[in-house]
Amino acid sequence: MRRSRSWGILAAVILVAVATVFAGCNLLQYQFCINNFTSYDLKEVNVANQGALSWGPNDLTSVLVSGQSEDIKGFAPGTYMVRGVFDIVDEFLFCGEAVNNELIVVNEGIEITTTNVCIDYYQGLSWNRRLPACSTIYGDVRFEI
Repeated sequence: MRRSRSWGILAAVILVAVATVFAGCNLLQYQFCINNFTSYDLKEVNVANQGALSWGPNDLTSVLVSGQSEDIKGFAPGTYMVRGVFDIVDEFLFCGEAVNNELIVVNEGIEITTTNVCIDYYQGLSWNRRLPACSTIYGDVRFEI
């Protein structure tokens, strides 16, 4: 009698778990891993739904110096945009528009379909025929399972 009752409880728990998954309740935790491979401090990262009218609060717990990483958790499947704000002191050396010693890098249309989406921030040089070389920072998006 006791053994059949244990099997019944186990079967009920399995049935509830399977029904939850098939009912569309997502048990996976989606996240963005942010990696700073630049020589500049990444002082703010904002993640928002694609097309949102504002960025919302900073999603980092602290400034990411060169070589540091942080995982930002708690997202649902969907399409997002991510903004990285870098603290740069030599803004005249950058190709993009830097304001108040901040360079903003935006990645749009990032679709979360796997549990881990990583944004690796790198810096490089850009050349223009009429201007000298200038620095740029870009976010390289990659997906991990």
